[in-house]
Amino acid sequence: MYERIALPDGPVVGLRIRKEITDRENGEVVGLIQECHQRFGPVRLLVVYEADPGLMGAESLYEDLRFAKQASELLAKMAVIGERDWVDTWVALFGLFGGIQTNYYDRERAEEALTWLRE
Repeated sequence: MYERIALPDGPVVGLRIRKEITDRENGEVVGLIQECHQRFGPVRLLVVYEADPGLMGAESLYEDLRFAKQASELLAKMAVIGERDWVDTWVALFGLFGGIQTNYYDRERAEEALTWLRE
């Protein structure tokens, strides 16, 4: 389950993920990225991950973010905000999103993530 994060009109798409992303939702997110790319060019993706990582392994996390892999040619950057306890899992996953600049941020650094995306 995801919801859009309200951000000013521009190349940054914000998503909050709280539960597993369904196939239908994955398609919706790919469509959002495509639409944003048509309007603004390379997309910058902000993902606030609030699902419980203790219940899922790296494979499940990757599955939840398969939209990023499917739309990778449209993405310039991706910032993930999550829990400090599982930063190593995210850093390992970022290697699977070849071609997308990716950074991980703890929740208290959310503004820093947005600044980085807008650079």
